[in-house]
Parts: sequence; structure tokens; C-alpha cells
Amino acid sequence: MPRFTPVHLLALALVAICSCGADKPAIQGPAPLVLEKTIPLPDTKGRIDHLAYDPAGRRLFVAELGNDSVDVVGLASGRRTFRLPGPHHPQGLAWLEGPRELAVADQGGTVRFYKSERLDLIATLKVG
Repeated sequence: MPRFTPVHLLALALVAICSCGADKPAIQGPAPLVLEKTIPLPDTKGRIDHLAYDPAGRRLFVAELGNDSVDVVGLASGRRTFRLPGPHHPQGLAWLEGPRELAVADQGGTVRFYKSERLDLIATLKVG
């Protein structure tokens, strides 16, 4: 009778598992991601990096490193509604839902806070 080493048993187990393939996925439902529309970002240079989402305002914030700006995209209208100039190479964005503020961190180590719908600059924090 042949002796089976652990390597043989592992190979046999893998063959058994692979040969039992499922006919269909265990979870049925709609596709997780479906393209709804394409929104152009005119005059965008270089790469876009980070995103933040304002669910109540249905806005998407897009950090544009090459432009030193943040674009504000109205998802209902499907177009850029505003360009926030100033952050030097914006590196991170966060939408703070409670106070309705946008935090923008830039390459120079500064975090700027913008308030609500008009995105008025309300605070600047130098973190180095």
C-alpha cells in the first residue's frame, strides 16, 4: 500500500475542492457597480487623487493635484459646479457631515476647513 505524505494529501484535497466547483454564485442580486453616467471635468491637468462625498448635498469633491484645486461636482446635475482654488497639491479630502464642512489636506502640511454649501474658508491648521 502506498504511503501518502502531507504534500500528497494537500494536493489531493486541492483537487477535490477544485472539482466541486459551484454552478452559480452563492449570493444572487444586481451587479454591485453599474455605470450611470460620465461626468467630464474640463480643464483638469495631471492626476485626480482623493474623493469625498456629501450625501445630503449630493456633491462629490475631487482633489486635483495638477490644478492645485478641488472640483465640486453636482451629482444631480452631472457637472462641475465649482472649483475651489488654493490647496497646494491637495492630498486628502474629508466631508464632515455633522458640521457640514470640507477638510482639505495639502502637500505643504496644511489642513483647510470650508463651511457648508458656499465653501467659505473658516479655519486653517498647519500640521507640518
